[in-house]
Amino acid sequence: MPVDFFVHDPFNGQVLHAYDAWPASRLLDQIHNSWKAHLAWRDRSFQERIKFLEGVRTLMLQRKDDLASTITSEMGKRLSESQAEIEKCCALITHYEENCQKYLTSHSIKADGKKHEVCFEPLGPILSIMPWNFPLWQALRFAIPTLFAGNSLLLKPAPETPLSSMKVEEIFRLVAQNLNYGEDIFIVLLAHLRDLEKVISSPLVRGVSFTGSSESGRKVAELGGRHLKKVLLELGGSDPFIVLPDANLEAVVPEAVRSRMINCGQTCISGKRFLLPHNLKDQFIERMKKYFLDLKIGDPRHATTTLAPIFHSRGMKSLEELVTDAVEKGACVHLGGGPVPGHPQFFSPTILSGITSKMKLYSAEAFGPVSLIFEYSDVGEAIRLANGTPYGLGASVWGQDAAQCEYVARQVECGSIFVNGVVKSDPRVPFGGIKASGFGRELGELGILEFTNAKSYNFY
Repeated sequence: MPVDFFVHDPFNGQVLHAYDAWPASRLLDQIHNSWKAHLAWRDRSFQERIKFLEGVRTLMLQRKDDLASTITSEMGKRLSESQAEIEKCCALITHYEENCQKYLTSHSIKADGKKHEVCFEPLGPILSIMPWNFPLWQALRFAIPTLFAGNSLLLKPAPETPLSSMKVEEIFRLVAQNLNYGEDIFIVLLAHLRDLEKVISSPLVRGVSFTGSSESGRKVAELGGRHLKKVLLELGGSDPFIVLPDANLEAVVPEAVRSRMINCGQTCISGKRFLLPHNLKDQFIERMKKYFLDLKIGDPRHATTTLAPIFHSRGMKSLEELVTDAVEKGACVHLGGGPVPGHPQFFSPTILSGITSKMKLYSAEAFGPVSLIFEYSDVGEAIRLANGTPYGLGASVWGQDAAQCEYVARQVECGSIFVNGVVKSDPRVPFGGIKASGFGRELGELGILEFTNAKSYNFY
């Protein structure tokens, strides 16, 4: 019998794991287990939930090296980035330990009765469909606030990166055994895409969170609408990195390189479109080239490696097709342009200018180390370029005039705008997009309220 899924090491192609998707009957059994877990978990006090998730954080930190090694092996990112991913997940738990009660406390409203309150109550099992590029951060970014709110969680990881999720599920089970509560509040589903509608349509599943491509997000939204489920979508991005005329390139270019190369460019919120005034374009490109030329390919487990492999051959093919299309239609290649010679799993850091609306790259998301340079003549044109894609996830503005930076920031259509800072997700700040980048918010106060019932109590 053929195996459904394989987990490969992106650096050396080694098969790490092979497994079959679960049959529908097992998926339905796990949904029932999640529902039963929710009924007990929702009645736990804030202190009990905090104690449980403190235990999860403690075990994650104790097992940080193993978890980070697993992420690097199955996804291909540099080990230092995998370690940072674990630390960020633990900081996320700390934030909600300290703030969940404040965020979820009911509040009073003055109306015509004796007493009116709005309370935030859990919904039930929430299905989380997560991507491969941040196997733990993406999953826990949604899971932790959702669990603190009293829901239970069903996590469907990307089929190519289930191992780190399964290790965290084991941590949840160990904490549950130790405390004698919390069993099955966090369940990993090894589901095939064709069976997801069976999960979403279950009356016991009360919501869906999806992170991934805009195309797949539309399909999830359609299923959610068909079955009347609350849906949160965090989709693709083609973030503008807007450099204003007074920007200090010596300070800005290193941040531009850092933004583009996080996760080898395989993240929705990396700077992808660099918007430069005419007089700064050539200087910016030359400075960026020097940084890119210093990057060193190698095993992502080695500290000397600064350029990691692309996750999958599909990603390599997509990047090649987008760059080839742009060059054939007149784009100028300043650096790179294809796979690293002799290393087919690595894509050369690439800089392109002369991008026009005839090219796929003008509106598509390049998920890898491809930087697009756009020129503008005035700030109004920069804003039009920034808003000239279907996406609206993150953006950054760089300059020394604080008033002008804020003016531009307020004109850009996106979910998160950063002034003189690289776009990032932060446990304390709501995160999400608009337009083809999705809807709904994770993190911060809005993130914990996203999958709750804002229920009004009215006494007369």
